[in-house]
Amino acid sequence: MSLVGKKRLLVITTAAIALVAVTAAAQDNQEAERIAHNVCANCHGKDGNSISPLFPRLNGQRADYLIAQLNAFRDHTRADPHARAFMWGMAQALSENTIKGLAAY
Repeated sequence: MSLVGKKRLLVITTAAIALVAVTAAAQDNQEAERIAHNVCANCHGKDGNSISPLFPRLNGQRADYLIAQLNAFRDHTRADPHARAFMWGMAQALSENTIKGLAAY
């Protein structure tokens, strides 16, 4: 294969990988939005502004904070009573990408 052919193959391969990554990210974002609307909103409010003192307000929280909290729920390292009762089970099935998508949402 010539140098030009190798460069073309590299460009095509790079573009294909980027397309797959963008498609996967879009699917992760759609999944995160679906979870936020259909699951999180039940306790934290549809716009993330909970009116219950049992469920914290999520709207306006920093993404890195939410990621840390969701990971702690998933890993069972956040052990306050409400975390055990409500969030351990909720966070157990969340992938890292879904957690990032939820935090960004």
